[in-house]
Amino acid sequence: MLTRRSHSRARKNADAGFAPLRRIISGGTALLVVAATLIPTTAAFAYEPAAVRNVKSANATVVGPGDTFNWMIEVGCSVLTDECVDAVLTDEIPAEFILPDASEILLTPALAASERTITVSGQTVTIAFLQDLSMPSGKKGLTNGTVTVTIPVTVRSDLDYTPSPRTVENTSQMVAENAPMRPSTASVQLVVPLELATESSKSFSPSTNIAVPGLETQLTVGGENASNAAVSSLTIQDPVDPTAAGNIFSAALEMKNLDAVTWPTGATSAVVSLWDSSLPTPGWVDSAPFGVGDTVAFPVGVDPVAATGIRIVFSSGTTAEIPRLATASMVLDLENRAGITAKTYPNTAQSTVKRDALSATKSATANYVVTAATSSVSAGK
Repeated sequence: MLTRRSHSRARKNADAGFAPLRRIISGGTALLVVAATLIPTTAAFAYEPAAVRNVKSANATVVGPGDTFNWMIEVGCSVLTDECVDAVLTDEIPAEFILPDASEILLTPALAASERTITVSGQTVTIAFLQDLSMPSGKKGLTNGTVTVTIPVTVRSDLDYTPSPRTVENTSQMVAENAPMRPSTASVQLVVPLELATESSKSFSPSTNIAVPGLETQLTVGGENASNAAVSSLTIQDPVDPTAAGNIFSAALEMKNLDAVTWPTGATSAVVSLWDSSLPTPGWVDSAPFGVGDTVAFPVGVDPVAATGIRIVFSSGTTAEIPRLATASMVLDLENRAGITAKTYPNTAQSTVKRDALSATKSATANYVVTAATSSVSAGK
């Protein structure tokens, strides 16, 4: 017969026997809880994989400034079950080409405005496909099939000269939420002919004076390489023709000093020439070549009183190293000649660029206006 004490002792012994099992169960439960927090569950919104199509081409092989052609991209979606969710085409158009407005980009077959969004930002064309998908239901993207995107572009007219055809590549990228990105590249050959050009500038300061000998003015003459390539020489000259009637340096102004000279980038030498009208056969008299950093001055042996024209030739030698948009200028100190009369003196200068056997010239005109001096000014002078 079990007493209350013996029954209690028996229960304790039983509990002691189950203790290791309880610890095992408790430990296993804890591990399951931790595992549940560490092992991710499969997302309910995951899509079945698909594949995008991206085949790029151009409808031209060789292009030049001002030409218009099309970049064409055939995009599509290949599926087993789910179609291409949130499909996007991105095309970074090279800087050599001018993009159209988004409204000029064509899709064939055409998609409704609600089925695609086309944006043009800088050189980037982006097309987001927003068709209603049958699988997965309720999602948008690109359905099973193909669409051809046509992007018309124009070759820029301000491109640098290409001595030989240059390959320009264009790569588009197509991607979807459930399809890896697929790139495609096409190219054209770019040919830019050599076009030599220059810009010329000219001004007097002051541009108006009175008819009194010895009064001073300054003349600034400038030139720029406006070609689409580097040149081997840049020349600034005033006047265009020293022998022409009405030469301002013969009739009104005497050269005194070459005040300042600005060299064009890339030039390694400069030669200053004066037109010497006192010679038996008037003509240009050249200085010795000046190097960068030298003080550029009139040629030795020419009396500035007899000088009726000035020219500075900046050169880079046998190779064309004076780059596009390089500029040169000179500032010439002048004073009214004896016998100057009141009138407007037109004056035309020019700049010239050369490369190989080709050249280009541009002129610029400025007036020097001389008014009659009052009797008191003339007497004082």
